[in-house]
Amino acid sequence: MSPGWTLGSDDYGYGFLRQPDSTIVRFFLPHQRAPRKSNPRSRNPSTRQARSLGLLVHQEAKNPYPYTVHGFLRENDGTVVTFDVPNSTATYATAMNDAGDITGYYLDASGNSHGFIRYSLDSTPPVTTASPSPGPNSNGWNNTDVTVTLSSTDNEPGGTGVKQIQYGLTGAQPLDAQTVVGTTASVTISAEGLTTLTYFGTDKAGNVEQAKTLTVQIDKTPPVISGMPAPGCALRPPNHKLVAVTTVAAADALSGVVPVVPGSFQLTGTSNEPSDPNNPDVVIAPNSSGGFAVQLRAERLGSGTGRTYTLNATATDLAGNTATSTAVCVVPPDQQNQQQQNH
Repeated sequence: MSPGWTLGSDDYGYGFLRQPDSTIVRFFLPHQRAPRKSNPRSRNPSTRQARSLGLLVHQEAKNPYPYTVHGFLRENDGTVVTFDVPNSTATYATAMNDAGDITGYYLDASGNSHGFIRYSLDSTPPVTTASPSPGPNSNGWNNTDVTVTLSSTDNEPGGTGVKQIQYGLTGAQPLDAQTVVGTTASVTISAEGLTTLTYFGTDKAGNVEQAKTLTVQIDKTPPVISGMPAPGCALRPPNHKLVAVTTVAAADALSGVVPVVPGSFQLTGTSNEPSDPNNPDVVIAPNSSGGFAVQLRAERLGSGTGRTYTLNATATDLAGNTATSTAVCVVPPDQQNQQQQNH
């Protein structure tokens, strides 16, 4: 961005800013009589939002002499602040540092020149926000890596702009304090467990934002289902009675499995032979520990290859990871029927 001044067709001087796309923005101080000369200086030529510093030569329209020279500061939003050194006849603002401190010189009543420093009035810290991607699910968990983008702004009137962002990590993925110059920073969190991101911004005037935190919870591991019948499970003799076969449970070391959440832990059982609905052969009942107690009836048809029960378990943790398990238990035919079928 290139600052300067130009003489308009109305014979008044205007300040201008030449944007990076070559467009020209012309201005003069709206609260003054039309300026004869505006000579802006840019504190940060590489920034589209740069503040402009300069001097204003103010003349009376009917009598061009004497004239008064004022310093001025044109803010990012286009508003203009003029200033004068007390008891001076002319104030020449010549430079401004990143903190917004202005230096220059002024003339006293005798015409002698003196240097001056006008310190920045920026006392407001920047505002930094954290945006995780992907965001957590409705339970507050992620099951993949999370990238957090930090964005800091210092756009209040008189703001000097963001100097840097600082952040660090504690918990599952510790990281010592990091400093990134500029308005944005990012960090990727991949460790399972709870990681707390602490971050804050600092502006060019040295104002430090109060530290903020964001906790990221990651669980990439499916739950563990236990208690399913082992291979070779068989019910003997076929005495038509319900047999307590097993207790099936699900556990998750990180986000957890909560049975009261619909669909988080399910267990179903089926039989390859018909069953009386009024006298079920498969009884699955929840227990006090969040699992299921399973009873199967030791019953089969008098003919055929025997009865096969199939149990299917599904468990989903709060992060959305799912585990499944299948097991079978049989009521085998007696040996005599088996031998007859083989002949």
